[in-house]
Amino acid sequence: MFYRPRTGRFKDGYVFWNEGRFYLFGMYSHDADSEDYRNVWMAESEDGVHFSDVGPVIEAPFEVWAMSVYRIGDTFVLNHGSFTRPG
Repeated sequence: MFYRPRTGRFKDGYVFWNEGRFYLFGMYSHDADSEDYRNVWMAESEDGVHFSDVGPVIEAPFEVWAMSVYRIGDTFVLNHGSFTRPG
């Protein structure tokens, strides 16, 4: 799979499968020249190869890093690291 959002910068993608669809989450910066990843981007796919942009699904007041998604019963949990600069 090769994927790139239509705008901005995307990093560290995580694919989650649920009820016959694949969901791709990743760190996202609106600015392609910035490493200020304060957003979580999502794309979706039926085959796990061809993804369509959904867009930013979380905009945080801090940087978001190294995420993963888990399903616990009927609840979905996004786990991620974060920090504010200078660190």
